[in-house]
Amino acid sequence: FENEEARWNVVGGVTASLNLSLAYIQQIRAAKAKYEVGKITFEQSQNETLMNIKKLFYGLLIQQENLKIQKNTLENARQRALQAETNFKNGLVPEIQLLQTQVNYQNTKPTVDSAEQTINQQLDTFAFLIGMPVGTQIELKGSIEPEYVEVDAEELLQKYGNNALSVKSLQANINALKRNLDALNLASYTPALALNYNYQPAYMGDAFGFAGDIGKDDMWFDSGNFRVTLAWNLANMLPFSANRQTARDLKDNIAKLEIAMETLKENQKLEVYKAVNNLNQARQQIVAMGRTVTVAQKAYDMSAKSYRNGTTELLDLRDAENSLNQAKLGQLNQKMNYINALMDLENTLNTKLSK
Repeated sequence: FENEEARWNVVGGVTASLNLSLAYIQQIRAAKAKYEVGKITFEQSQNETLMNIKKLFYGLLIQQENLKIQKNTLENARQRALQAETNFKNGLVPEIQLLQTQVNYQNTKPTVDSAEQTINQQLDTFAFLIGMPVGTQIELKGSIEPEYVEVDAEELLQKYGNNALSVKSLQANINALKRNLDALNLASYTPALALNYNYQPAYMGDAFGFAGDIGKDDMWFDSGNFRVTLAWNLANMLPFSANRQTARDLKDNIAKLEIAMETLKENQKLEVYKAVNNLNQARQQIVAMGRTVTVAQKAYDMSAKSYRNGTTELLDLRDAENSLNQAKLGQLNQKMNYINALMDLENTLNTKLSK
């Protein structure tokens, strides 16, 4: 074993390869288009969640306003019961009138308590939706006062029609399929180029003298190579091949999505016209209900004064009070309708119309 080191050689190797194809470019574009679809979908989800929370917020505000009206009605019933009790003790009213006011007060109280409990339960739900622990005390601050905007359906469609996230998402899907089809066609009708380089140095001297022979050319040999390969799968060009069948499927899917795009834009028109009509109608109703509230308030004030003077029956006073409450709630509901219609319109067009 004196020459054992002669049986050993030191060999190293480095390999580098590069595959080139025109189809890769379209595949990268297709991947980017799918990424855009994901971004749009995420933005849609965010907008829908935010809009639903806003609607719930305003819904809670209108219920709180309703509760205030009911509490005011309850307080009026209590005051009338106290007044009737005092008048009965002084002999100014019969006992039947005292009993009527007491029954009215007792009948109103459970309704108010139930409404207050319902709001508290919905506040817990609202806290959960915005990521706060259930049971968190929430105080809503805001008012149901819409910001009026002047809108025209045709003008909105021309200016913001293509801003809709639903349109952008569908268009991004169409683009992704087109890029995939382009990549498939390029893979079928163009060759792929493969570049391969292999560097393999070998030391042929004494194995244990390796360090001392570094730099001596007669001790080193290079058996590396460079290879160029041009590959073309001609079978993929045949009409009945799986490759061509996949291409036909992609074309069919693109055609279906383009038809869906036309349908989507028609539906968008209907939604925009509907939202604009709802805005105009709600605004007219808000003005009309405002006049109704003014008249109902005046009628109630006159009935309350007459009741205190003993010239109006309790039933007539309650009718006037109910009419006033209905007018107030009606106006609040129309304001809520306007706010909801504006949010729907902004969500449909993916644009901010109010300041």
